[in-house]
Amino acid sequence: MLMIAFFAITTTSLPQEVEEICVTLGENKNVLPMGFLKNRTQSNNFPKEIPVVVHVVYTDSLPNTYIPEEAIQPAIDQLNVDFEGTNISFNLAGYDYTDLTQYGWHDAYVSGQVCFPNYQTQATILSNDISWDISRYCNVYVIPKMCSTILGYAYVGYGPNNADDGVWVLSKTFGYGEWDHLDPAYNENETLTHELGHYCGLFHTFNNNPGQCGANDPDIPCEYEGDYVCDTPPTKVSYGCPGTTGFYCPIAVYDGAMFTARNHMDYGKQFCRDEFTPGQIDRMHAMLEYQRYELYTDEADTFCPGDFNGDGVIGTADMLIILANYGCIGCDYTMGDVSLDYIVGVTDLNWVLGNWGDICGDEIGLFEGQSVVGVQPVPLNKMIATLSESNSILRFTVYTITGQIVASGSKILGLEIQNGIYLIEIEFNDGRKIVLKSGMY
Repeated sequence: MLMIAFFAITTTSLPQEVEEICVTLGENKNVLPMGFLKNRTQSNNFPKEIPVVVHVVYTDSLPNTYIPEEAIQPAIDQLNVDFEGTNISFNLAGYDYTDLTQYGWHDAYVSGQVCFPNYQTQATILSNDISWDISRYCNVYVIPKMCSTILGYAYVGYGPNNADDGVWVLSKTFGYGEWDHLDPAYNENETLTHELGHYCGLFHTFNNNPGQCGANDPDIPCEYEGDYVCDTPPTKVSYGCPGTTGFYCPIAVYDGAMFTARNHMDYGKQFCRDEFTPGQIDRMHAMLEYQRYELYTDEADTFCPGDFNGDGVIGTADMLIILANYGCIGCDYTMGDVSLDYIVGVTDLNWVLGNWGDICGDEIGLFEGQSVVGVQPVPLNKMIATLSESNSILRFTVYTITGQIVASGSKILGLEIQNGIYLIEIEFNDGRKIVLKSGMY
């Protein structure tokens, strides 16, 4: 299904002894439908194992950016240590190395004229070249430099057309222990843990907070303010640890739980960040099930936006729900408010029409407007013209793909998977053959 990635940089005013700064990309709002977390308990959080691909990006012009292979697995091992007790784990599916000297913007990058994440064009060029299928793998980009004092950034929301989706961290922060490339201030791999928290759906604990310690607004549900987690109180950013000098809120009881400055999603020093709250764990599971379910399951019965009645298909039943409640103010998701703006209207109607026929969880739409192997991605209308004289759009399911008619005068011969990317061979009536590749957006 199609989703749009929005960009919003979240930072905060920084003291001089700043320990870390991170950027989150995506919409800064709770995208979970109203009530999605309300009745959730730890028993709902079934185990999820996420495959990770590490892309080491380096240049000899910057010292210690070629990270040794031996340092990669220990980084993933430490990541799993930090996620112990969450029922979320990560396995190293692969890794590769990319020399930045092959790009025309290499010198500008080394000098700082080009930096990430501000220069999205160059980041997208890089990710298009080296990323594995973003619906099936978490891509971790380990890069030599970032803008200003940024140590890492990640996309909180998933969008299938966002080639840059994944986690980006500085070389000097990736790894655990004693390695030449690691800065001792960041050698506990905490930056990767922090960014994976964002990737799994968490915001900073100080998100949307003006900079003081305080209680929640009684007129706003706790899952719709701050960081959208009910057991992390509105708090200002913490650069210290509990009991030491730093910018943090005192230990507090919030929603029945103790909260300190030891949270992975704060900015405290690496040696005192060691916990996710139960509410954060629930939110990560919910967000993964809501928008990243293809990472860890092949099941077709997962939740997806627009499937109001939960039958696994966006279709007539969902359209009828919208029509029955059209114009309703204050209606929740189950009554047709897919956009979560508390109004059932044209935005929700357009969503259902735009994703009509999608089967939740079966990767349908994955091959829509894809590129020819060896060629840069081409516009959807040009791809349609290539495949058919009609105006039909390519949509098919990977489970029943071989032998299926795609458009007038064409047939799918076979399907191959390489590094998580689907290669589809199509033959036309006149004998011409073409190969489409997924994962290039």
